[in-house]
Amino acid sequence: MIKVVLADDEARVRACLAEVLGSAADIEVAASVPAAGAAQAVRLQAPDVVLLDICPHDTPALKAGLDTLDVRPPVCVLSARDDEEYVGFALDAGARGYVLKGDAPARAVELVRMLGAGWTMLSAPVHDPVIDHYLAARHRERREHDDCGAAAALGTLTPRERDVLVLVAEGLTNHAIAGRLHLAPAPSRTTSRSSCANSA
Repeated sequence: MIKVVLADDEARVRACLAEVLGSAADIEVAASVPAAGAAQAVRLQAPDVVLLDICPHDTPALKAGLDTLDVRPPVCVLSARDDEEYVGFALDAGARGYVLKGDAPARAVELVRMLGAGWTMLSAPVHDPVIDHYLAARHRERREHDDCGAAAALGTLTPRERDVLVLVAEGLTNHAIAGRLHLAPAPSRTTSRSSCANSA
């Protein structure tokens, strides 16, 4: 049996979800409360899943309440808003899902079962922005890591080696680099062999 706490300020929404979830033999609605009562209901009922609607300004208080629990159940935010700010607030607070209210009633049973099994659930309209944000952050991390690695490698070069590297980057040939830095070009192996052959 999957125990669920519903926390939403709209009694109509809670009643609708409770009716849908109550039709499933493997789901029990342990509590149905306004959002402000979510942390207390979770503490009293020890649910397996929490479905709630919460505003960003309520998030710190709810997170603080949930953080006091020995075992924190997966929380899925139900919201009418699909903007990135709201999604960000929810995920930063530790939500395991973000589902739009328009999707929630029809998929409530599936949603609870998937959350109870450890899945993260996102409605389609918020899925792509979340993935895009994650990939962009990973790209930035990799780029910063590469930049740090390159900077560390440059730090090990001597001043002359740095000068050579700059000229290589400009596309100069070995001969041109030698001339620019007033270096005598090293004799080639062919020349050396010829000289040895002549001396022999």
